[in-house]
Amino acid sequence: MGKTWLMREFAKSTGRTLIEINFEKDQESAKLFHDPNPTSALKAIEAYTGLNTSPAKSFLFLDEIQAAPQLLSNLRWFSEELPELPVASVGSLLDCVLANHTFSMPVGRVRYLYMEPFSFEEFLSATGCDKQRQFLAAFHIGQDRMPPPIHQKLLGAFRDYLIIGGMPDVVSK
Repeated sequence: MGKTWLMREFAKSTGRTLIEINFEKDQESAKLFHDPNPTSALKAIEAYTGLNTSPAKSFLFLDEIQAAPQLLSNLRWFSEELPELPVASVGSLLDCVLANHTFSMPVGRVRYLYMEPFSFEEFLSATGCDKQRQFLAAFHIGQDRMPPPIHQKLLGAFRDYLIIGGMPDVVSK
């Protein structure tokens, strides 16, 4: 949920209309992109989703794109013909698809970002424990002695981290 949460937050923070298509949940939606003209594809998406798809005011989010990997090569259409429309595609198993792909990748038009769950330090900051994070960052194992109350507080936070995990949406709740 971390990648999906981040894309939804991006749309909110930029005030753009989120056009979200999840190819695992809706495999038929890949057929909306059969036309190499991105304007036609947007019209099809608009009719299918019922959303307004103004390129300057929208954000196209293609979730779980590994279920429709052939679309990756088609994303260059959007970059070339609708550069004002931000497009992001994410996939939990995208590395597996890219390792064995047989389609042409749009060189120079795709940027990759690998995301991982929050680290424990990021978890501390996100849960309002920034002072503990700073203390831990400055702590030297074997050289410093950790006061037992701080140790107990950090152990409690670490237990929470192990139970909750590092997904941003869950941590924020």
